[in-house]
Amino acid sequence: MSNDFPKIKIIVLSFLMLFAFSTLGIAADFSYKIIGADRLGTIKCQLTVRLSKRISEEALRQLAIELRTKESKKYYRMFISYYLPGMTVGSGAWASTHFNPNLDVRILGMTVEEEKNLLREKKNKSGKTIGVWVDELFGKVTIIAKGSDYIIEKKYKDGSGSTEDLIGYKVRGKPAFKEKGNSNGEYYVIERSGDLAVYDPLGLITTMRAIK
Repeated sequence: MSNDFPKIKIIVLSFLMLFAFSTLGIAADFSYKIIGADRLGTIKCQLTVRLSKRISEEALRQLAIELRTKESKKYYRMFISYYLPGMTVGSGAWASTHFNPNLDVRILGMTVEEEKNLLREKKNKSGKTIGVWVDELFGKVTIIAKGSDYIIEKKYKDGSGSTEDLIGYKVRGKPAFKEKGNSNGEYYVIERSGDLAVYDPLGLITTMRAIK
């Protein structure tokens, strides 16, 4: 029994070191910032978090536990919504980790693998590609010029897609487009950064990341 104890101790220490390095490796790969909080006694806490990039489901799980541990009070229910850079708060979160009271981790938008699959697709060879952008929730958007006309191709993460005709014009000196027959007032603007912003009459809806 006494001879086995040092072996058990070494195994336990090795496991703890491996776990620590694994956690640090995941944490060092991204950053986050709490951009909104709503707390109600010890009953409920709602956090809105901005991530620097997409992360794995396991990293989300670890982050959720870390965020809950850092709270000064122990809440029975804790709801955490995550947004990626460029995403507008209130227009759909990329992921959520809810303690209700047990932890439920959900990636609502595109995963890293889903984006890779979309970007592996061959580029359109009919017409001139104006730009390709990623919608963090749904998929990939491509605007193509065909002569004096424009079209927008939307490829969704489930493999489906759609194509619409566009009208091209200028907004504050920047290229802008709206879908023909669109009655809700939404339009696209290519920002100076190269990202694609989506607006409606009330203002900015979301921003899509440009694929270089």
